[in-house]
Amino acid sequence: MQGPTNSATKTAAFFVISSPDIDTSKQFAAVLQNVFRSIDVNPDNVDYGICRRGFQYISGANRVKQMEVFTWVGPNKFEVISAIAEDRSFAFLKPRLTYDACSKVLIVKMPSALHEAPLNELKTVLERKLDYLPSHPS
Repeated sequence: MQGPTNSATKTAAFFVISSPDIDTSKQFAAVLQNVFRSIDVNPDNVDYGICRRGFQYISGANRVKQMEVFTWVGPNKFEVISAIAEDRSFAFLKPRLTYDACSKVLIVKMPSALHEAPLNELKTVLERKLDYLPSHPS
């Protein structure tokens, strides 16, 4: 690769080439570029293996359970995974992150369909009621 590139671009390109799942890798690369624009972490100081696992879990690519525990998550890795969870691509998934900096453990919980069902029903009812409200008071 010739010419100047930043570390985030190099890292993102690595994942696109090395992964058998090209679509997921492209999405990961795009999310990483957004993440490094929004956080104050040097891309050279991050282990991308655990960040990729966090991304795959949050995105649903490998999710078979509602909770995943990640160990050996230092502050930089947590910052990246947290920013991934907050990325607009995943806002609708509502991941819950719990981080213990002393033990370097990150727990990511995803709400279950059972948990979300009552809220979705309430949302539907409220939306219907709001449709009947006048838009301009007299």
